[in-house]
Amino acid sequence: MKSSINETLTTFNKQNNSLLRSAGDEYTQIVNNVTTQVISGTKTVAKAMQDSVSKLAEKGLTGFTVRNGAQWTSEAYTKMVLRTNVRQATNNMQEERFKLFGNDYIEISQHMGARPLCAEDQGKIFSLSGNVEPIIDGLGNKIQVYDWNKSSYGEPAGILGINCGHSRYAFVPNISIHREKHINKAENDEAYQEKQQQRLYERAIRNKKREISMLKETGADVDYIKHRQNQLSDYRKQYVEFLDNTGRTRITTNEWIGSAKVNLSQEQKNDIIIKEIRHISGRKNAKIELDYEKPKDIKDYTFDYKHINEERKHNVTKEEAISYIENSKLKMTVWKGKYENYYSDNGATYIDTENKKIRTSYSKLEYDERTKKIMEVINNGRK
Repeated sequence: MKSSINETLTTFNKQNNSLLRSAGDEYTQIVNNVTTQVISGTKTVAKAMQDSVSKLAEKGLTGFTVRNGAQWTSEAYTKMVLRTNVRQATNNMQEERFKLFGNDYIEISQHMGARPLCAEDQGKIFSLSGNVEPIIDGLGNKIQVYDWNKSSYGEPAGILGINCGHSRYAFVPNISIHREKHINKAENDEAYQEKQQQRLYERAIRNKKREISMLKETGADVDYIKHRQNQLSDYRKQYVEFLDNTGRTRITTNEWIGSAKVNLSQEQKNDIIIKEIRHISGRKNAKIELDYEKPKDIKDYTFDYKHINEERKHNVTKEEAISYIENSKLKMTVWKGKYENYYSDNGATYIDTENKKIRTSYSKLEYDERTKKIMEVINNGRK
C-alpha cells in the first residue's frame, strides 16, 4: 500500500509540474499529506478537501490556472486531485493483486447517469490481455468479454479517469457471477444531463458565496451585500426546486467554499468595486474606470461659466473644476465616449470631449446620496 501511495504522489507531482511551480511547495505538501490520509482511511475526501482549501487559503492560494488555460477554484481543483489520486492508488494496488494471482478478467461497476465514455464501458467484463473469447460465470451463463486495451481507460474523461465514480473488480470464470443489468441509454443520458445541471447549480452557488465573501473583504456597501445575499437565497430556492423535481440528492459539501480570509489582488478588488458602482449608479451602459489617464490638455478646455454658475449656481471656478479632475478617483464615460464624468473627494467635473469643454462642475456639498455612497465604496475598497 505504501509503495502504491508513493507511486501515485510521484505521478501526480510529475503530471502537474506547471501548476506546482506556480503554486509553490505549499500546494504539493498539503495535497500529498491529505491524499495519504484519505487513502489510509483516516479522512473522507470531503473532509480532506475542506482542510486542504482552508490551509491553501491561509497561504493565499485560492485558485489555479492549469496548462490548458482553464481556471479552477482551489476547492474544485483540490477535490478533483484528491479523487484522482485515491483512484490511481486503488488502481495500482488492484493491478499488483491481479498480477500476483494471475487474474486476467475484470468487471466494471455501473450506475445511472454515467458520463458518455464511461457509459460505453460500464457493466462489462474485460480481459486485461485482450482475450475476447466468451467465458462462463458461476451460474453457467455465457458472458461476452471485451478487450481492456480498447476501452476508454487512460483517457481523462474515460473509465476510471478524472472524477470517475466507477470501480473494477476481479472476475473469475466459473466462480464469479455477472449480476449487472443493462442500463437504458436514454435513461442514462437523461440522468447524466440532470447531474451536469446539478453541478452547474453547485458551481453557481459557490461563485455567489465567494463574491459575497470578497464584497465583505473590500468593505462594500451593506445594502449591496444584502442585494447579493438575496440573489444567493433566490438561487438556492431554484436549486431546491430542481432537486425536488428530479429526485436528486443534495450534496452540501459541493456548495462549500474556504472560510479563511480572502486575499485579493487590486485588480480583483477593482472589478468588485466597479460592479458595485454600476449597481448603485444604475449606469448599466457607462464605462466605469478606477485607473485611467487624466486629459493632459484639460487647461486648454473652455469653461462653460454661464451654465455652471449663472444657470446652475454651482459657484465653481475653472481652477477648482480642473482640480476635481486631477484628483479624481472615478471616471465614467457615457454617450458613446462623448462625455467623461470625473469624481473626486472634493467635487465632480463633467467634460465634453468632442468640443473640449468643461460642461459642468460642482463641489462635494452637492453630492446626492448615490454619489456619496459611490465615493464611500471607492475609499473603502481602495485602501
